Amino acid sequence: MNKMTIDKDDIIGQLKYNEDIPLDTECCSYLINLVELDKKIDRETVIELIVFKVKHFKETIDSILKKWNESNSYDFISKAKTGEIEDAEMDAITIKQLVADSNKLQSLLDSIIKDGE
Repeated sequence: MNKMTIDKDDIIGQLKYNEDIPLDTECCSYLINLVELDKKIDRETVIELIVFKVKHFKETIDSILKKWNESNSYDFISKAKTGEIEDAEMDAITIKQLVADSNKLQSLLDSIIKDGE
């Protein structure tokens, strides 16, 4: 595996301080590679970034649910899918993706913590 030159401050700036950047599958893979390399960025920083993004995802989900006066993601997605809540499809898709990304990051976090023990 080739070692990558990574500017730690740039990563932190892009992921932590710019909440508009989605932490999608590609970004998750990038973080996994950083952890595997474990040369340019330490585990503590990766953990901090993951926790920050998961928290941001949950806040975004809560905000969308509040907008539609719903209390949980599963019911909201079901209602949007069946048309019970009109014009909610895009928000339902967003929530579904955020939940998936959050689950991937949680798995990654669990793996990092387990490997560090």
